[in-house]
Amino acid sequence: MSDNEFYIGHEEKAPPATVRFLRTRIGLLLIIAVVLGAGLAAMQSDFYPAFFDFGNPLTFTGRLDEDPVPALVVSNSATPPQNVVLVGIGKHGAGPSISGRHGQTVELQGTRIKRENSKLMLELVPGSIRPSEVEAPPLPQPEPLGEWTLVGEIVDSKCYLGVMNPGEGKVHKACAINCIRGGIPPALRINNGERELLLLLVNSLGEPINDQILDRIAVPVRVSGEVERHGWWLVMKADPSNIRRLRR
Repeated sequence: MSDNEFYIGHEEKAPPATVRFLRTRIGLLLIIAVVLGAGLAAMQSDFYPAFFDFGNPLTFTGRLDEDPVPALVVSNSATPPQNVVLVGIGKHGAGPSISGRHGQTVELQGTRIKRENSKLMLELVPGSIRPSEVEAPPLPQPEPLGEWTLVGEIVDSKCYLGVMNPGEGKVHKACAINCIRGGIPPALRINNGERELLLLLVNSLGEPINDQILDRIAVPVRVSGEVERHGWWLVMKADPSNIRRLRR
C-alpha cells in the first residue's frame, strides 16, 4: 500500500491495492486462529466417561445400610449382594432420609450416577422410600484388608462419579467442599497413571468425617488408616490427624 493511496472510508471506496492488502492479512489471521484453536483443543485432556441419568429415576429394591455410609444392598441371581451408595438431591447426603431404617427392606427410586470402572451410586428421590415385602439379601459383612498408607486427593464422591466432569482438582474445589459439608461421602482418589482407585473415607470409628477434613479437599494428601471392603466399595477408616497435606 503506497502513501498516495490514503483515503477516507466514509467518503470513497478503498483503492484496489488497499483491498488486496487487507484481504491477504485478514485471510492469514483467520488461518492462524483456526490452527491455534485446533492445537489448543488437541492439548486438552479428555474427560473421563461419567454418567448421571438426570431426569430418569428408576425403582430399586434392597436392604438399607447406614454403616459406614448410606447405601442400599441389592442382589440378583447373577451377582452377590452389592451396596449402592445413596446420596440426596443437590449438595446433600442421604443420611437424614434413611436414619433409623438400618436393615429394613425397602423399595425406592433413585437416579443413577456412575463413572467408568467405578461402582454405582444413586441420587435418592425425596419421599420415595417405601417398605417392601420382597426378599432382600442380608447386609454384607466388612472384610478387613489391613492398614494402608496412600497418597491421593480427597474428592466428593457424588460429583466425581459423574454429576460433574471434571469432578476433581482445583477447578472443582469449592463445589467439593460444599458437597462434603452437606453430607456427600468424601472419598480418597488414587491415580498413578495406570490405575484409578476410589476409597470412601470415614473416621477411625466408622463415623462421618466430613466436617473435619474441609481444609484438605482437592489438594495432595497422604492418608493412613484401616481399609475394609464393604460389598462393592473400599472404605478407609482414618483419624483426621492421619490425613496430611503434602507440599507441592
